Amino acid sequence: MRIFIITLFVLSGMAVQSQTRIDTIFSNLKTGGILVRLKTNENTLKALQGKNDKLAERIIQERDKRNLMIINAFKKFSYCEVYFFYDTNSISILEQKFNHVLFDENFQKVQMVSLDNNYLIANFNTTIENKDTVEYDNILYSSRNSEGKLRVNNAKVLYSTDMEGGVDALTLYLPDFIELQAPFPYYARTYENLPFITRSYDETVLRLQYKIVKYMETRYPK
Repeated sequence: MRIFIITLFVLSGMAVQSQTRIDTIFSNLKTGGILVRLKTNENTLKALQGKNDKLAERIIQERDKRNLMIINAFKKFSYCEVYFFYDTNSISILEQKFNHVLFDENFQKVQMVSLDNNYLIANFNTTIENKDTVEYDNILYSSRNSEGKLRVNNAKVLYSTDMEGGVDALTLYLPDFIELQAPFPYYARTYENLPFITRSYDETVLRLQYKIVKYMETRYPK
């Protein structure tokens, strides 16, 4: 019983620390920024190399069109600064090596960016119901170990695990690529697989901004 109480106390303390950290990010987000992750389809293109060049070219065209639409959509996002990066640079972002990795809406590389941990990562993806393990591209971001430290292990994966019950959305993550969760405004649905109510990128970005603003007004009323 004593061990149970101590464990509960420790977990509660970690939860409070985590919430405090996220509150700090949100309260300083206006002077920080959002880093938007864009897909390169690198693994798919490597698999098609020399085998199906026409399909590879079509994937490249669709990818570039999609990424441009996402960038243009974020031009309407005015809450804070927005930067972009390609998924192949996810490890650099995780290590906060931003120089020559981040770029702006005009595809110009950004140098000497100082965000002081007051930033979030945005990604058009599927939300995770079970947030214990999240996988991206060539790296596995696991949840925190018993000491509260983030475990990072190499892995060859293409997308997130435990997606049952998840929804297509523009989703927000912490700087260590851990998906946010309620009560924080961590996603805006795209309804991508529901053609009659699908939201455009523009609508989805504005919806996310609206949720952030409403959260901040509720959390920090004037």
